[in-house]
Amino acid sequence: MKESSAGVLEAPPFLGSRLTRLAGFEALCSTLDLPGAHFAFLKNFEREVPAHGVFVNIYDRDEKAVRFLAHATCERAVSLNEVVPLPEKLSHELSYQNRETCLVVDKIRTDPVTLSVLPKVIAGVQSYVMLRLMMDGAHLGVVGFYSPRPNAFSKEHADFIQSFHNPLALVVARVIASRLKTLNKDLLQKNTALENQVKEVTQAPLSALIGAAPSFEALAPTLKTVAQHDATVLILGDSGTGKDVLANVIHQMSRRKNAPFVKVNCGAIPANLIESEFFGYEKGAFTDAKTRHIGFFEQADGGTIFLDEIGELPLAVQVKLLRVLQHKCFTRLGGERDIVVDVRIIAATNRDLIAMLKEGAFREDLYYRLNIFPIRLLPLCERRGDIAALATTFLKRLAKKYRFKCVPHLSEKALATLNQYDWPGNARELENVLERTLLGKHGTSGDSPRVSIDEVVLGEDVTFEVSRESEPERKNRDQKEEVSPQKVNAFAFEDMTLDVLEREYFKVLLISTNGRIAGENGAAQKAGLHPNTFRSRLQKLGLTLTRRAVVSEEETAGH
Repeated sequence: MKESSAGVLEAPPFLGSRLTRLAGFEALCSTLDLPGAHFAFLKNFEREVPAHGVFVNIYDRDEKAVRFLAHATCERAVSLNEVVPLPEKLSHELSYQNRETCLVVDKIRTDPVTLSVLPKVIAGVQSYVMLRLMMDGAHLGVVGFYSPRPNAFSKEHADFIQSFHNPLALVVARVIASRLKTLNKDLLQKNTALENQVKEVTQAPLSALIGAAPSFEALAPTLKTVAQHDATVLILGDSGTGKDVLANVIHQMSRRKNAPFVKVNCGAIPANLIESEFFGYEKGAFTDAKTRHIGFFEQADGGTIFLDEIGELPLAVQVKLLRVLQHKCFTRLGGERDIVVDVRIIAATNRDLIAMLKEGAFREDLYYRLNIFPIRLLPLCERRGDIAALATTFLKRLAKKYRFKCVPHLSEKALATLNQYDWPGNARELENVLERTLLGKHGTSGDSPRVSIDEVVLGEDVTFEVSRESEPERKNRDQKEEVSPQKVNAFAFEDMTLDVLEREYFKVLLISTNGRIAGENGAAQKAGLHPNTFRSRLQKLGLTLTRRAVVSEEETAGH
């Protein structure tokens, strides 16, 4: 305060009148635009405050950086999104407990924190008034009024600026809230996109499976459910129906997808090695144990172990497997301590485990431990809608294997041939037939621009004839027996051997079903037998299925 010529104390002009202050409040609150509000403030108080410009920034704790939001001078105002990393050694000096609410800096070099960031965004700053903005006890950010000359501001200037703290804080708070809303919206969109990507990646194996075999779409809800949990899965079905593929899909859709997937064919391991291969052994456990060996269950720790052909396990190993299922632990051969593992078990078999239980070949307690979530796969003959899709998938795989320039395709005639066959070997047999056809007809050069398969050669393995007899022996037997399907009931049973009667019975069944073994009203169902059992009986009797007999009943009867 200073004394006038009349001896009256007068307020310094920069403190402004009440009307001037009201004009300042109105300028700050007249717009939601941050740089625009500060531009208006500068224009209203350029006589009261010797500021060349004003800036607003916030401190980003996560990035340990200062983010500049706005910059205004008396000539222009702009929004900013400049991020300047703060040196690690200075970050502690930014502690708001150690800095004043309103700070007057006469020379920028005396403030190392501001000196390290401000010149990278605004050049020529020498002195400034820095006001911390608070709302509801929380720090919002900083507004700084600066000058290109040192010692430009006094404490009275700082007090005047601080008197506008609330409207300045409100303007910055609105901008921060708007930015946070936009940021949250962006984060939500990114999060949704990431969730969709994760879902797409997780469901990709199932999508690929359904693409190759459309019938699996009916299993999709079941697979999605079971894949997300660690319940033991038992997959039942004939050989070649895709049990191993399904097990891998379940693993790839589970939370264990990045952990090991260990596939074990229980029927391919010699009985005397099964225990050591499953559970491992210590050095010196037996004569040839030169080093410690890690078994399948330890290899699968954290992931999934797929026990294919589980019905082939000896009873002695079944007992130890039961312990793993119950307690998640085992002991290596020659070891003394229990090893605990986190393993999900998926088992599969083409055998009738219920029949094995009755025969005492499979432990009842192990069966019920495995049969928590059973999935039964139908044979290919009962899902003919998959044949075309599977064939396309196999042809793509074979084209890559044999380096064909183009993927072969099936003609309508070839596809009709595939659809007429019962596929006792299921998808595996289908792939083998296609591979044999490709190699037999087109070689592996792949020179043709478009390889077409006009005829599928099913081969001798699908003929229906007396395969164990030579042609003269067959003719001689036929002349003696002279049997036709229509005359079976006329036989004097006392003149027939059991094999002859059984052979004729099976021939009649096959002719009546047009050569179809499995499925509804197939020969196996009419005989009351499992399709695999039916095929075994055919083999025992020296019979195999042929297209020729299926096509012409008269020719078959004439044999």
